[in-house]
Amino acid sequence: MTGKKGLFVNESMTSFIKDMDRKESDMLLRYLFDYLSTPEFQYRHKWRENDLAIWDNRTSLHYALFDYTDHRLMHRIVIQGDVPF
Repeated sequence: MTGKKGLFVNESMTSFIKDMDRKESDMLLRYLFDYLSTPEFQYRHKWRENDLAIWDNRTSLHYALFDYTDHRLMHRIVIQGDVPF
């Protein structure tokens, strides 16, 4: 962790910015959503047998594609830790 503050926005969970004019909020959110979908910020994992993927949901976006045909066993855990900023 860098200690830098993060901003959590998510198209399916963020509808407006509190204390901001609705039109201005919509414009800023559209900018942020578009920025987050920039390809250079994306990582696409190509699964192989015995792979393990770990990420911090507090500082990354996760979008699962169900593009596999073989059986996959997945476990999700939540680790207690620092409260996000």
